Amino acid sequence: MRLNFYVKLLITLLFLNWLPAVHAHKVKLFATVIGDKIEGYVYFPGGERAQSVTVKITFIDNRLVETVTTNEHGEFQFHVKCRATYRLIADIGEGHFAEYIIDSNELSDSLPTLATEKQPAVSAPPAAMNQENQSFSQQQLIDLIEKSVSKQLKPLREQLEAYQEKIFIHDVLGGVGYIFGVMGLLFYIAKRRSH
Repeated sequence: MRLNFYVKLLITLLFLNWLPAVHAHKVKLFATVIGDKIEGYVYFPGGERAQSVTVKITFIDNRLVETVTTNEHGEFQFHVKCRATYRLIADIGEGHFAEYIIDSNELSDSLPTLATEKQPAVSAPPAAMNQENQSFSQQQLIDLIEKSVSKQLKPLREQLEAYQEKIFIHDVLGGVGYIFGVMGLLFYIAKRRSH
């Protein structure tokens, strides 16, 4: 009976030792569009930013567009030259990577469209009014609104990402607590039977 206790204790300790290692190797990537730039950062669960990580930027068909590296704050940026769907991949090695998709609809309509992207038919915008009566063209106004909306949505998207990570950690800790509770109950029952 005493040997059974030590086996269960060893299994529990191994599980607890394995859990932080899995957590430490997990990596996340967040990105948003601001004007003609894709900005983002790479981070680990808990919020610590990943420095000097290579982020590959490809089109959705995996054709490489550019490779950037995160700075000392874990941040990166990329100037978009055409309107397309982009895949961002942060690779920290040993098979641990994070991926994020930027849809072409998030990018400005003023950018030239990638030939392989299938875009919905859009009616031509009405001709801009005389510059004396209007200080911005319609496209400039649309771009300005898109930048403002992106700037306002970025913190909300970051909060959502952080909230989802907290839920994951909460679930893991709850599972560990449940395991300890069940093991404690089993030890209690085994001790009562031995008397």
